[in-house]
Amino acid sequence: MSQDTRKDFKKYVQDAVYEIQDGLCQNCGAGLEQTGYHVHHLDGNHSNNAFDNCVLFCPRCHYTTYGTENPYTTHQVQEARILDKLNDLIEQALDPNTKISGASMEKLVDAMSLSLKVSRNVTDVDYGREYTPASVKMQRKIAEQSALADSYMGGYMDAVRQLIGRFVDGKRDE
Repeated sequence: MSQDTRKDFKKYVQDAVYEIQDGLCQNCGAGLEQTGYHVHHLDGNHSNNAFDNCVLFCPRCHYTTYGTENPYTTHQVQEARILDKLNDLIEQALDPNTKISGASMEKLVDAMSLSLKVSRNVTDVDYGREYTPASVKMQRKIAEQSALADSYMGGYMDAVRQLIGRFVDGKRDE
């Protein structure tokens, strides 16, 4: 197999590297849960799927490793233009001398939203993006549920102790 033949890392390798990196970009430390991540071969050999050759980058950092035009930058320029236009629209809508109907405003906002979606597709901003492994999400959910259950049981046990204390002290509610 040639060095140019791409082989993706196994999912369990990606999940393990995600855990090792604490869900953070290896380069900039951004949280990968918010940004998603790209899987990168450290040595540039796409057929070398050794565990120690796998690293996770946020999409922005991953594109910088290629030295090519970053689609995120292109998309951000488009996003900034649209946000400026949206701010202008909001100012116009708040100006009592301007008469922009709610329906017109809604159509303009929809057009801006569509423009951003098209920009994401044209620039391939989301290509190759991975998201937090299901196993990590499940572990977090289990920890949350466990904490809630512990809190509930703590409150329940406090209430039982209070009732027992009242009963022992002879202060039963009748």
